[in-house]
Amino acid sequence: MRHKITSRLIRKLTLIFILFGVAVLVLFTSLFRQYIKQYHEEELLRRAKLIAQQFTYTFDELSDVRPDTETLRLDIFRRHIKDTEMDPAENLWLVSEDGPGIVMDHIPARFSTNEIMDSLKIPLEKIAKGEPFIGDVFSKYLNGSTVSVGVPIFSKGKVVGAAIFHNPITNLPPTLQKGKEMLLISLIVATLLAALIISVSAKQFTKPIRKMNRVAIELAKGDYQIKTKVYQDDEIGQLAQNLDKLAKKLALSSEESAKLEKLRQDFIVNISHELRTPVTVIRGSLEALRDGVIPDETVPEYYNTLFNESVHLQRLVNDLLELSRLQNIDFDIRKEPLNLADVLEEVRRSMENVAKKKNIKIRLNLDIPGYAMDGDYVRLRQMLINLMDNAIKFSPEDSEILLRLWKEDDFIKMSVKDFGQGMNEEQINHIFDRFYKQDLNNPNGVGLGLSIVHEIARRHDFQLTVKAKENKGSEFIFFRKE
Repeated sequence: MRHKITSRLIRKLTLIFILFGVAVLVLFTSLFRQYIKQYHEEELLRRAKLIAQQFTYTFDELSDVRPDTETLRLDIFRRHIKDTEMDPAENLWLVSEDGPGIVMDHIPARFSTNEIMDSLKIPLEKIAKGEPFIGDVFSKYLNGSTVSVGVPIFSKGKVVGAAIFHNPITNLPPTLQKGKEMLLISLIVATLLAALIISVSAKQFTKPIRKMNRVAIELAKGDYQIKTKVYQDDEIGQLAQNLDKLAKKLALSSEESAKLEKLRQDFIVNISHELRTPVTVIRGSLEALRDGVIPDETVPEYYNTLFNESVHLQRLVNDLLELSRLQNIDFDIRKEPLNLADVLEEVRRSMENVAKKKNIKIRLNLDIPGYAMDGDYVRLRQMLINLMDNAIKFSPEDSEILLRLWKEDDFIKMSVKDFGQGMNEEQINHIFDRFYKQDLNNPNGVGLGLSIVHEIARRHDFQLTVKAKENKGSEFIFFRKE
């Protein structure tokens, strides 16, 4: 399985290159053969014309001396054939118009002169018109494929014969064969070099794919911090980027899952702790009452303890249910048109009696006359009362609490500010966590009030921030787009 794509690429590209080389070789052979044939035709034509010119010159001179030149032509042709040294592979035919006669350098034994003369009719007709002839019609007389070139021989402007040169095509390939051998060697060397280049290129091409494969394996094992480190401006690079994005999202999802698991475990620990204390107190008090070990004068005190602990349990259960509903996206809160200033005014009136016990003044500042919005009046009132209850609880006597509504830029803002014990940075970071208690010595709190405040604000599109310093008070600020 290793390097399977690389092997395929190498095999396919090498095969393509070899097929390309074979096609080039075949095309080269065909074109080169055609070129060599054309070259030899032109060379034969040139030589035939030179011989014809020699005979024309000879016949013109003889005609001036002897009137019976026609009877000497065949003799002159024979002497020329006899005295001329020619390439053994070549063949020269000299044809006299008035014989009719033919003189051949190499006479094929199996054919008669008449047969050959019959084959010369068409070429001689063309030559008689003073035109050269080029063709291969004489191949069967000359033991193989042959190129033939014929030119007219003139005497006093009249065609008196023909010089026909033959050259077997089998005589052409030495040059062609040499060229083919050189080309073949070049193609073999080029193929080897190409195979080497293709091998390196294929490995380079599949290198990022192998990287991404390793990343995918590590992702499957749960390592979401791994990166492909592939940076290419193509489809493979895009795939690598998507794989890195997937790893990042899986890492975030893993972190969220870990956080949720920790929250779940913390929730179980906290709820167990919150339930254990009142249940233990109730059980101990009931056992003491059942066993009759409590003096009569302290029995009312035990009943009061049982009542207080049951109230604490009821509040804990109600807060849990409330928070669960608010966090459920399918739970609809009843929104209707309201004026936020009216909610703040009612909260101020409702909490004044509670604040009087510590001689705390509640001051309401409305920088704007009101703000109309759709909301759940009861939930918004609950949200602000929870904050006011905490503010009163953590404020010293003879202090004050400020409620404010104002507009800043494009935002509507409202706040609850006290001048109590305040909070440090760590407390601010965890203030909205479930079961988080700012005052660990407070037996009545369950640490869900501010979580409920945060959820009510979120369901009304309010963002919530906290400003606080130790011993200088706290301010909870709500804001939303107008």
